[in-house]
Amino acid sequence: MCVVYADSVAGHFDNDQLADMAQNGWAVLPDNATAVITDAPVEDEMYSGYCGPSKTILASCESPLDVFYYFLPKSFWRQVASLTNLCWNQTFDARLEKAIEKEIRVTHRTQRSPEKLRRNLMKFMKILPHEIVQWIGLMLAHALSPRKRLDMHWFTQEKGVLPSGTFGRVMARDRFREISRFLHFTDNTAPAVTKDRAWKIRGQLKEGYVLRPRVAIDEEMLRGEWVLQEVDVGRKNDGEGAQSMDTKSDPAAVVRNVPSVFRGMPYEGRRLVTTDRFYTSIPLAQQLRTMGFNFVGTIQIKQRGWCKQVEFPFKKRPSTVRRCEFKMAVAESNPGLVAVGWADNKDVYFLGSQVSVEPTTVQRREKNGSVTIVPCPALVAEYQRYMGGVDRHDQLRLQSYSMQLSTRFVKYY
Repeated sequence: MCVVYADSVAGHFDNDQLADMAQNGWAVLPDNATAVITDAPVEDEMYSGYCGPSKTILASCESPLDVFYYFLPKSFWRQVASLTNLCWNQTFDARLEKAIEKEIRVTHRTQRSPEKLRRNLMKFMKILPHEIVQWIGLMLAHALSPRKRLDMHWFTQEKGVLPSGTFGRVMARDRFREISRFLHFTDNTAPAVTKDRAWKIRGQLKEGYVLRPRVAIDEEMLRGEWVLQEVDVGRKNDGEGAQSMDTKSDPAAVVRNVPSVFRGMPYEGRRLVTTDRFYTSIPLAQQLRTMGFNFVGTIQIKQRGWCKQVEFPFKKRPSTVRRCEFKMAVAESNPGLVAVGWADNKDVYFLGSQVSVEPTTVQRREKNGSVTIVPCPALVAEYQRYMGGVDRHDQLRLQSYSMQLSTRFVKYY
């Protein structure tokens, strides 16, 4: 058995079959009763091999700088410097025309000739690879210790209680601005750029880590691809026509990306894929099963084939309902596929494929801030344990230490 590649979920499951499954395809259990999920001795054995940093990166991790150059080697930065200078050449004529148009409107001094404007632009010094690395370092420093304006890092005098800036020790402010203006990681004229701006480093970034038996998939972890703009792959892309096959969002994105992560690796056991409600569907869970993966995720109850009998009559749990109440149903055609409705502060619905539903406990936070331990099926604990780490990663990336929020970028590199 091996991890296989598929482009889409559609076409493998008929809508009529899913509609019939919603009506007649589930065996509903009594409230708070659990099913027995039976694993085949060989086929359902979970991966138990090594997980963590690969041997190649362990040999290159004596310092943080060594790790940085492992993922982004010096040859890559030489290429970035070359493409940045290429961008300067490609935009030279347009910038010269803009400078001439601006000079024509000058009335408070003698206008400069087009030739002089050209000479001024030609004074630009080619950007060197080490300057790109310094620029990245300064951007990280700004994300860790932000100022109201980026220019404030170059202040030579104290401003009230704010100390003087230190960025000038590394790079002049005007040079930083020049690199910010022309920095490019790819050639704008390359055909591959229209599909994936990071195509030059995609293969390198796949190395360095052996994944654990449990893999969490979130909408921020799958890249969005579109010719005109960067998109959130958690939402449907409408730019390709209503009848086109969408392989960039929803369940199709998981089916496309999960095998690519493990491509080239020998199959040594199943792994558990965890997703949130943007991706979860019954066809996805069943198809991942055939590809060598178990599955658990929260689900939107509007999904085709979903068991309506496990739904609660409320959205927010009333005080008369115990917090740990749950309902469960097992698919008639696949005894390993279960639908679960769980009463947390609000109703939450899960879909699991070959995941244990034995009784266990999970920590939940009350309104007063205290933490309590409540009973739940095991698949709820599995979801919270691994999807919670992804949510924490998003918080750090988007709130605490974010280059995206610390600086406004007006171009895509």
